[in-house]
Amino acid sequence: MKFTTLFLATLVGFVIAGDNDNKEHKKGGHKKNGNLTSQERSCKKMWKLTNIIETSNNQTKMDEIERNHPDRVTKIKEKAAKAQAQVSRLQSNATLQQFCGVYHAHEQLKHQCYEINHVDKISNNIKNKTAVDEASKHKNRTADQVKQKWQKEVDHVKTLQSNKTLVDMCKKMKDGKDSKKGAKQQKNGGSHIQAAGTGALVLSVLAAVLMI
Repeated sequence: MKFTTLFLATLVGFVIAGDNDNKEHKKGGHKKNGNLTSQERSCKKMWKLTNIIETSNNQTKMDEIERNHPDRVTKIKEKAAKAQAQVSRLQSNATLQQFCGVYHAHEQLKHQCYEINHVDKISNNIKNKTAVDEASKHKNRTADQVKQKWQKEVDHVKTLQSNKTLVDMCKKMKDGKDSKKGAKQQKNGGSHIQAAGTGALVLSVLAAVLMI
């Protein structure tokens, strides 16, 4: 209970702070790399390095990489060996770990909402020969492999869509972006009103993320 309360309090502060920094975000709600805080950069660095290590330890993935890009296998192993020490150092920082947990939940929510909002495009691409051919050439895969991959993505989104809390939250986020296109908020007081509204939705955010 104590951890959940702390996590929720941190999430409230994180999301509200994110709204107050809205001018630093690119279209689509993502911050420009130059506008990331030092903690956000550290989180992303740790996730990237961890992903390299996990890939290096996943024989199935490494076999696939070796088939398609044999020149990358040695580089991945070398990067993974160097990354281990850096990841251990970052993970030893308890404060950073707490922040990254909240940041990851926030980023995961945005990613899941993006998937839900764009699933129709993926479904249409499966039936589009031109799109399949282009993806096959670019990814060095057969048409069937491309279609299977896209179908897995569609199936994954269907699972996300079964979470009503998540779907409702994504809709509110999308509606909020759409409303901003038609009218600009007043400079004085606007951010406080938006922050209050976001705070009221934090419980939904937390529930949606923890239920996935």
